[in-house]
Amino acid sequence: MAVSTPTNTPELSLSKMEEVQQRSVAHIVTNIAIVTFGFAILFGQILYLMSGDRSILIAALIEAFLCVAIIAVNEKENYRTAVLLTFITHCSSTFYFGLMFTSNVPVDTMIIFLGGIACLIFQRLVDRIFAVALVALLTLTLEYNYLVQFAPANTNTQPIENSIRYMVIGTVGFLTIMMLYFYSRQIRMWKRKASDQLNQVETSKNAVVKYVMETSHQARNDLNVVYGIIQHDLQAGAAPMQHMQIMCNGIRAVIDQSNNYLNWAKVEKGLAFSINFEPMNFHDWMNNIVGRFRFLAESRSLILHLILPAPAPAWIMMDKIALDTIISNLLTNAIKYTLADTIIKLKIETTDDEIHFFIIDQGKGMDKEKLVSIFEPFTSEGSSFLPSTGLGLPVSKEMAHALGGELTAYSSIGMGSTFRVTLPLMLAAPQKAGSQPTRNLSDLHVLVAEDDPMQQKVIKMNLEQQRMIVHTANSKDEFLNSLHSQKIDVVVADYQLPGFTGLDIVNWISNTPDWKNIPVIITSGETLSGDRSDIREYALSIGAARFLSKPLDFKQLADAIANVIEPAEKTMSHTV
Repeated sequence: MAVSTPTNTPELSLSKMEEVQQRSVAHIVTNIAIVTFGFAILFGQILYLMSGDRSILIAALIEAFLCVAIIAVNEKENYRTAVLLTFITHCSSTFYFGLMFTSNVPVDTMIIFLGGIACLIFQRLVDRIFAVALVALLTLTLEYNYLVQFAPANTNTQPIENSIRYMVIGTVGFLTIMMLYFYSRQIRMWKRKASDQLNQVETSKNAVVKYVMETSHQARNDLNVVYGIIQHDLQAGAAPMQHMQIMCNGIRAVIDQSNNYLNWAKVEKGLAFSINFEPMNFHDWMNNIVGRFRFLAESRSLILHLILPAPAPAWIMMDKIALDTIISNLLTNAIKYTLADTIIKLKIETTDDEIHFFIIDQGKGMDKEKLVSIFEPFTSEGSSFLPSTGLGLPVSKEMAHALGGELTAYSSIGMGSTFRVTLPLMLAAPQKAGSQPTRNLSDLHVLVAEDDPMQQKVIKMNLEQQRMIVHTANSKDEFLNSLHSQKIDVVVADYQLPGFTGLDIVNWISNTPDWKNIPVIITSGETLSGDRSDIREYALSIGAARFLSKPLDFKQLADAIANVIEPAEKTMSHTV
């Protein structure tokens, strides 16, 4: 089963980029500390020898010691402390020597360096503003001192002020050039980051374009098959069972693609899957899934072989929709990528507390590099038989996690691939025959709230086939009129209707004494809606009897009607 390397994996995450920026600032701070240490030791000794003033030497040694401390703090990766210590050290040094010398020594030109380095080493805007404000205050204080001499200049240095002047100009010049060099490096780094981000955007755009193209291509192929068979059967006046199977498989493939996209949208939004564990007839589920995919496998001259444990569990607690999604995606991939005239195995094993599903194919296999990337979204090589949208595996992995299990893969070149789904095994008590829908649905009055004329007609046609009496409404007024004028047994309502929703219907019925025992079944093609992370979960929480996803499985709808109508009748008999 061949899958390409990821096309949308960012080269640097946001946290990684921040770490790179911090290390860049740390590098700048260390270099400034090393240069300042050298200047402090060199000029401190020279000025002491020229003036004989120990205060100059002591101040220079203190500055050198602080530079060593800055380097040590940086080595311990305490970057913020190192930045603050660097700025404070240079401000204090400038202020001290600015007060010591007269205006003939341009110590205040260090302000240029201090302002520039403040904007370079501080990352937050508020820190930069505070630092620049402090530099401005320091400048005003030195200028004021030159005017009023509130701190008299050191008389020992006045004879050598010309020499000090040239030293200061040289030092400030060197530090300013070094600062400009660091700025140029930062600019190059920012340009590289911008380029990387543009490449990410372009890569993501290409991945989305590829997904849309391949999804559209796959949907068009499946719908063309259905459309062609329908035209054939219209001309022939009959619909052979094999044709009906082909149409159902084609439509189901389109549904699966849509479900994968919607499920991945939930993952991208950080929303949890709504998991609902219910008793599931394991044998019926296996027969259904194998029957569906065996037909598709045979169309490629493949054999789908089911291997069961002895004994296989009869009933388990499981979210059937989630399990269907996982196994369907894996079997679809196996059929896509397995070589013709070979065998695909669906092997099931159980332990005391786990159930394992193995999907084993005889495709060309994957190397270790591809095996690492196969669960990335929008990544696929496609196949000559079916194109691929690249969402089946990532959706299946996330859904396995939501069920409390995991999905893993094993493969080697030329040896095929094996995907293993491990899920918790929770046995369920066999459901009695009486718990299954046995009620005769004839003459049951069903109110269908659906605004799409074609869907309304299809629902009505299928329910009437079960001999139900169907009333339809596509507006709020029509719906309420039907409730007032007809004896309605159950409501089947679309989630999104003109001017109101299926949730409004649930509220109206539950809050009206004459209607409160009428069960409401909500149908919807949506899974996400605004601030509600899951429509199904919300609808059930406010009183909907069932929630069914579109396109509707009409056997499932009939079963749901039968299941919800019996409890409603019992409730009504108790209240009469």
